[in-house]
Amino acid sequence: MSFRFLIAKSIVCLLMLTTVTMAQSNFTGNGDGSTWNDAANWDNGVPLGINANIGDTFTVNLASNQFVNETDIVGDQSTGTAILNHTTGSLDNAGWIKIGHNADNDGTYMGSGDAVINYAVLFAASNGGNATIDLSGDAVLNGSGGFSVGLNPSAMTDAVINVADNATINATDFNLGQATLTQSGGQVTASAWLAIGKDGGSGTYNISGGSVTLTADWFTVGENQPGALNISGDASVEATLALGMIVGRDDNGAGTLEVTGSSASINVADLRAGVDARGLDSTATAIMSWIADAGGISTVVSNDNSEFGAADTTLMVDLTAYAGSDDEFLLIDNAMPVSGTFDGLAEGSSIDVGSGNMATISYIGGIDGNDIVLTMSKAFLLGDVNCDGFVDLLDVAPFVDLLTEGIFEPKADINQDGFVDLLDVAPFVDLLSGG
Repeated sequence: MSFRFLIAKSIVCLLMLTTVTMAQSNFTGNGDGSTWNDAANWDNGVPLGINANIGDTFTVNLASNQFVNETDIVGDQSTGTAILNHTTGSLDNAGWIKIGHNADNDGTYMGSGDAVINYAVLFAASNGGNATIDLSGDAVLNGSGGFSVGLNPSAMTDAVINVADNATINATDFNLGQATLTQSGGQVTASAWLAIGKDGGSGTYNISGGSVTLTADWFTVGENQPGALNISGDASVEATLALGMIVGRDDNGAGTLEVTGSSASINVADLRAGVDARGLDSTATAIMSWIADAGGISTVVSNDNSEFGAADTTLMVDLTAYAGSDDEFLLIDNAMPVSGTFDGLAEGSSIDVGSGNMATISYIGGIDGNDIVLTMSKAFLLGDVNCDGFVDLLDVAPFVDLLTEGIFEPKADINQDGFVDLLDVAPFVDLLSGG
């Protein structure tokens, strides 16, 4: 081996070491202690096209356009409880951004004003850490890949996402594990999949304003872990271009869809609960809940069909706050016939809708006979078989007719055992005699 070759090899190795050393810049705070654009705050100067690592307890303020390879806010390249406060300008990442990724790390990203982050993949609190993402104003998180928060959590994982004003999140697949997302405005859009409650974490999505839209694949609530989608206010949930929505999908999933008030908009291509993406019954459980305000309830629109795993899907309705006079409530507006039922609620069954009021359910309601409709049960006088408002001798003949023909009529079921038969005769006579 020649001496010239050894010298050349040594130079190449030195260059490689230099390249590795210069592949990242760590925030040290040795300048003014907080400004991203202050070169003295970084051990290798303001990161340009290389990794930017923020750790320790630093709060870094960003108000300019920057291009980096990857951004780590106490992700897996640093430790601590750091904050990136981004108020204007674009932070362009060629690769991922990680926020509070590893165990014991606590990272926060605060985007406001017209701040924009472009990234390939975002991971937050997805390896046992804690993360907060707070978006307001016109801030944008724009991903060409996935957005994953709270996956593979530890027992202490806490992830919080707030979307307000006109803020925006764009991603391909959007995954909430051990995380709570609260949206009061703005837009959240996923183009491949949207899952709440996934990969070891229980996820909650509270939306009271703005919109969440899925344009392909499935919107799953309780993907393979407990998940809840709570819709209220004038929020819009849109999955008409996707395959649809599944509440309680895989065997470990437990999904809750709660719709509060009468001003929300929920439109999906296909609606399934307690079944998987193939329409097969699973051991996943689902709760579908409507809570009325003074104006009534918000209808879920399914542009294809609705399918329920009967033993796994619970219906809960509270109409206590309703102040109107309607006696019919459209829960689900279906384009196609309903498949399956809610647990314990066959066609015509009664359900408690709050304050002692009862309603009957129909899966063949509406003009097209495809809708799920609740009809309030009108109060009646037991024994008033001819419906004249009195229990007297005029009720005897129609009572006997029902008795002999075996026809069920609630007003003639005096002992309220679900049948009109000879067991009702004695209590009917008692009513006639004023007993």
